[in-house]
Amino acid sequence: MPYKIIYIEENSIVEVFYYGQVTGEDIRKAVAESVETQVKNNALKSLINTLEVTDSIASITDVHFIPQNYYKKKNISRKKIIALIDSDIPSVKQIVNDYYNTCFNQGWKIKMFKNRGDAVEWLIENS
Repeated sequence: MPYKIIYIEENSIVEVFYYGQVTGEDIRKAVAESVETQVKNNALKSLINTLEVTDSIASITDVHFIPQNYYKKKNISRKKIIALIDSDIPSVKQIVNDYYNTCFNQGWKIKMFKNRGDAVEWLIENS
């Protein structure tokens, strides 16, 4: 399980922190757990942190259906905002970009960052 779900109560942020090598199955499990945490805590802010990922063997189909299969099915509010921390590793960057484009094209408020501090600041400012 190369991820952990962290609920930052003071700012009502659900962080998905990925590390090591990440597969499509890892992503699906992490998303399912993070959505459950969001629902449980009525949290509308998500932080997806990929800075510690060393490799991704996930595919575009692993991230393409996340908004439809997880956000919509769990009735996640369109007020949800997503901060996505990008990676410089090509295999990770491709998946991050695919996820960003999928969410953006489906109308979710999402923004990409290079560091965690800027991402958290944006989430707090946009709540």
